[in-house]
Amino acid sequence: MERRWLATAAAPVLLVASVLLIGSLAHNLARLDTGAELLPPSPETRFAPAAIAGYGDDFAYASFGASLFWDTRDMPGYPRRGSLIQGDLRQFLGLGAGDPGFRRFGIELQNALPLPGHDHGLAMRFRADWLDHGSETEIPFFFTRGLGGSHSLRGFPLNRFRGENLVLATVEYRAAILPGKLDAVVFWDTGGAYRSFSDMRLGGLEHSFGAGIRVLRRDRILLRLEVAQGSEGPQFLVSFSKPF
Repeated sequence: MERRWLATAAAPVLLVASVLLIGSLAHNLARLDTGAELLPPSPETRFAPAAIAGYGDDFAYASFGASLFWDTRDMPGYPRRGSLIQGDLRQFLGLGAGDPGFRRFGIELQNALPLPGHDHGLAMRFRADWLDHGSETEIPFFFTRGLGGSHSLRGFPLNRFRGENLVLATVEYRAAILPGKLDAVVFWDTGGAYRSFSDMRLGGLEHSFGAGIRVLRRDRILLRLEVAQGSEGPQFLVSFSKPF
């Protein structure tokens, strides 16, 4: 179980039309140890505690970073056309003895493309995150990224795969049943989480595919019901937010 205290502050700056820069500061105190998880299985039941970096230890970090957005989507809550390009950079400073410092980088690309005809189109996403710590020091488990669940590899449980670096790609086909009120979707997700990008192999990526319906209100999702199939069996998903 992870226990975390976090204080953060952020300041957005509109540079030009469709371009936004957000700077932020944070202070983080955390501990990962045995306890009850609301969403099982907990880390110590999925992995041996000795294999969990930082298990049973206390950590203190300060961090600062910035995110740069270029956004031309017509409705960010549930776009029908337009693109998003987002870059993230965050520096983590260890405040305790032995707390390793590191940097996190991220890039997110999204595109919504209407197709000829009536109220249908494609939505595509690519995401990559990686850590740079310049040593063999293990980064605490709770700073790694996870794949699985209703917002990434939907054919797998939440955070089924974790690593310091990850890649994720999604393609969705969306078609209106009741325009502006109800959509049907089919989708394909693929991705992987790694200790290092040198471990990544295209043949080793995980895949999931599925279908669902979405209850809409103008530019946002009220309810999302999906079923997805991965290599470990089906997942049935209920969510009240967009998938990406």
